[in-house]
Amino acid sequence: MAPTMNPQSSVNSTHSEGSLTDSIQSSHPLARISSVFSGKLLVAGDIGGTNSRLILFESFGSSIQEDNVVHINTYWNDDFPSFYAVLSKFLGEIWEGQHDPILAACFAVAGPVKNDYINFTNREGWIIDAKDIENNMNFGKVFLVNDFAANGYGIKTLAREDLVVLQDKPALPGAPIALVGAGTGLGECYVTPQNPGVDDNNYHVFSSEGGHVDFAPRNDLEVRLLKWFRKKLSDMPLQSATSIDASQLTSLRQCYTNPEPRVSVERIVSGRGLVNVYEFLCDEFPDRINQGLHEQIMNSKDKARVISVCINDYPLASDALDIMLSAYGSEVGNAALKYLPSGGLYIAGGIAPKNIGRITSSDSLFMKALFDKGRLKGLIENLPIYVVMKEDVGLRGAHALAFREAYRYFKEQNERMAEARRIYEAEREQLQAASAWKSKVRESFSGIFKKVNTGLMQSFDEYSVFWALGLSVTTSGLFSMYIAHQIGRLKN
Repeated sequence: MAPTMNPQSSVNSTHSEGSLTDSIQSSHPLARISSVFSGKLLVAGDIGGTNSRLILFESFGSSIQEDNVVHINTYWNDDFPSFYAVLSKFLGEIWEGQHDPILAACFAVAGPVKNDYINFTNREGWIIDAKDIENNMNFGKVFLVNDFAANGYGIKTLAREDLVVLQDKPALPGAPIALVGAGTGLGECYVTPQNPGVDDNNYHVFSSEGGHVDFAPRNDLEVRLLKWFRKKLSDMPLQSATSIDASQLTSLRQCYTNPEPRVSVERIVSGRGLVNVYEFLCDEFPDRINQGLHEQIMNSKDKARVISVCINDYPLASDALDIMLSAYGSEVGNAALKYLPSGGLYIAGGIAPKNIGRITSSDSLFMKALFDKGRLKGLIENLPIYVVMKEDVGLRGAHALAFREAYRYFKEQNERMAEARRIYEAEREQLQAASAWKSKVRESFSGIFKKVNTGLMQSFDEYSVFWALGLSVTTSGLFSMYIAHQIGRLKN
């Protein structure tokens, strides 16, 4: 049944969607959806801590690029008591009353997923349970995936123009792909084809917590940054937290008895990390602080954004960005060594596209740190390396996973149709064979009867006297038998 469209159901967005809106159609016909072989509906979502982005597609299962956008919108999570309220609002903007069946949905979520279930610990009442949505909201298959793993699935949907090439080397078919992305946090994952050399487009993403590995300082300034951070993470004085009294050291094991606070790479390489680095520089070089800009930064709810905005007018902010980008490049190089991604090393997230000028400059600290891997530098020099300029890769990945279900559905339908056609053709051939056999038998008996009839006619013509005599004798005999029978009855 085609839906009764809400007057507000044309494609829209409460908040800007950037590159996504470039491909959105202003209207979309839904009359064909009721047929088994018409398009099926898919929902893709990127559910973050701040907002939720949802898209409804119509898919025919042939190519993800051919899926049609039906509706799109973004919602501020603070405006809703639960994710189900967001999803109901989204569907209610398209249909009045019960919505049409959704074949598949995939939601990329900011947090750990277990058995297609997530509880947003920092947002009360926000629980997403895939099975609950399937059972109560007229959805087919629902998937949940970690948001950065969704970025991995989204990589394959990118076109060449969506990328900036940092190192133009040929990608090795069937080889692993690595993805590192800094934004609010630092994510890492790697991608491998499920059937290398046979079908490199059918792939699997392995998520990781690579962004939480130990931060390893590479120069004196970063050593001081590490010490500063350890002090920040503990209540101990800096000296006791970062030094060892050799006279009290009786064995190597004592070094680990009271470990100092641990600092992960994400505390440096991320939006929050940029703020941390800036605060460190303010403590190290208080005479370089611009009080007016400093107050703007510290009073802002989005400190990282303000730091980035004023880098051209505030040297200390510019230095903070350089330190963060250098550490970022170093971690990208670490990922290259860990995964050896001959299929491609992709740098995603919001930070790289916004700072692409610094990353690609001739004196880029990012690139210098990326390749600064000693004797293993040559390995990295042979890898294709790209910056992803689109910030909707997670949403693309959620779409890709939902599309897989549509592809499977239409493949099964086609296989069923092919089997039904095979059975029909076999039965038709049997009927045709039976009909041909009947025709042959009919022709055979017709020939026999024709020959007998012809023979009889010829016999009548040639032997009419004998036929007449035989008929007379037969008739006389039958008459005699009848007279005898009647006489017998009279005697009785």
